[in-house]
Amino acid sequence: MFVFASPKHLQLTFPTQPSNVHCIVWERGDWDGFKLINVRISCPFAKSIVSGKTILWDRCTYGSSWNPLGNSVGEGLGDCSIGNPEPLAFCTATDGYNSSTNPNACNGGSNTEFVNSGAVFRSCGNLNKAKAYQRENWRLPLYTEMFSVIRCSETNNGVITGEDGCSAVGNGTKYLGATADPILYPNTQATHYWGPQTFPGLGDVQVITVNFGPGNESYLNKDLNGFVRCVSDL
Repeated sequence: MFVFASPKHLQLTFPTQPSNVHCIVWERGDWDGFKLINVRISCPFAKSIVSGKTILWDRCTYGSSWNPLGNSVGEGLGDCSIGNPEPLAFCTATDGYNSSTNPNACNGGSNTEFVNSGAVFRSCGNLNKAKAYQRENWRLPLYTEMFSVIRCSETNNGVITGEDGCSAVGNGTKYLGATADPILYPNTQATHYWGPQTFPGLGDVQVITVNFGPGNESYLNKDLNGFVRCVSDL
């Protein structure tokens, strides 16, 4: 980090970033007349590259948020000890959802449209309103982007895709809990995380998800609860 400081001006810049996390100036600190004090740098984002695009991942499941003063271990220190992961339904009767007559109520009335209403849609929008971690372009990740988060074990670093998931590399190598790096993603739930896309079959009542239990592409009925991890394009 480069620091330029004077009584009137303060500039902090990062010449480089770590390869797997993205860091920000969490607290700018103070000028005591001679030097800059109490600056805090923290790394609330994990980082992956998908199809040539750099994606910043909220390291915390929606409902919880990054605590730079958390457990102070691992990449970038900190943890997700502020709040708790919040289970959300993709679409409910309150949103106009009916599995027989209106299964696409929260995705524009068509199984080809992305989600555009309901609690899951609002979740990442809420981060935009709050300018969470100084960013305003939060969105739901595609399920294919979530493949880059799956990690079956400490020794498995390859991208896992499809319905076979971690079973493709052997159950003996699988994390006991959620199939995501527990340092990069401290409170990942071992269950479904929502993407924005309807599974175009079975009456349009399911969404394509990633299940961080077995670590695979999966499907979940829209009126059931899953979790959200928001992303921001760098």
